[in-house]
Amino acid sequence: MGLFSWLRSRPSDGGDQRADSLDARLGTGLWRQHRDRFGRAVDRLYATAVQAQKESVGVPAVTAVVELTHRLSELDQRAAHIAEYAHSSWPLEGLVLPADVRQQVGDLPELLSRAAGKVSEAAQAAAHVRVAVRQADNAGQSGPQAPDPAAGPADAAAASAARFVDDAEALIAEAQTRTGVRGTAGRETP
Repeated sequence: MGLFSWLRSRPSDGGDQRADSLDARLGTGLWRQHRDRFGRAVDRLYATAVQAQKESVGVPAVTAVVELTHRLSELDQRAAHIAEYAHSSWPLEGLVLPADVRQQVGDLPELLSRAAGKVSEAAQAAAHVRVAVRQADNAGQSGPQAPDPAAGPADAAAASAARFVDDAEALIAEAQTRTGVRGTAGRETP
């Protein structure tokens, strides 16, 4: 689990109950792995967006990446809810799906894995935005008369990040449809 996910899920009393709580909600196997992988990808994009915003305030491509973090926050909760539901329905402590469980869950593990991969690709595209803007700034193309540093590579990378997040949303929506899970963690269930 990434730093930001850990901070969001930390209990108010701050004890070691957090690990026990996560183990109870997600187990230690396949569903936990998918949840943690998705959360780490969201954390990477968030950290990249925060750093890019600190370095380049007001650049449209950076603003577009920062706005993706709002969508990912909600998507992260939906992924967590799916993983919690999956663990409560098909508890697994290992990474291998037994044949009977595989028949019941279908391609749910693959949907969660692909969604996490898409968010990771979005984080990589966000890093490309940051690099493109920094290179434009280092090349002396900053200031009021300079061309927009987001034009070109930064804009293309921001658009790619948005497409990857769109893809992740579609995969999570498909996972919700397959499981019958609606809402986000702590809200509606089937």
